[in-house]
Amino acid sequence: MKTTGAFVSVALVCMVAGCQASFSAQGSGQAQGSGQGDALIAEGCPAPPADPAARTVDRGAPPTLGGNHEVHALPAGTYHGDMKVGGNHTKVCGAGMGMTIIEGSLTVGGNHNRVTGITVRKPSKVGGNHNDLRGTQFLEGVEVGGLHNSQ
Repeated sequence: MKTTGAFVSVALVCMVAGCQASFSAQGSGQAQGSGQGDALIAEGCPAPPADPAARTVDRGAPPTLGGNHEVHALPAGTYHGDMKVGGNHTKVCGAGMGMTIIEGSLTVGGNHNRVTGITVRKPSKVGGNHNDLRGTQFLEGVEVGGLHNSQ
């Protein structure tokens, strides 16, 4: 498999910055990663918007997300209220920390859920097991329960 200079550069930046990421080379030579860091796109998540002004869009109330083996994209903007994520193996992808903003709390239950690319302004809670919130910024903290949850 042939790698491009951009792929090597991204991998080198992550090594120096201490990112924990995994990469796969696409046929076009583009790299897609998963892990910590705003520059990376979580596997299975859509790419963030190029327009930084998108974070100013009022998106109304955040959704309550459940179900199993689902991927939900939250466009850039501000959501007013609390967001709940349940079910199992659900992935919630914001446009990036500081781009997708929840003006409320985040409650995550269930197992093996992933929430990334979101800033949460109010105190939040994570329960269940094996939930991954490493790409989420909590401005007023998060209470973590359950087993093997990360933030």
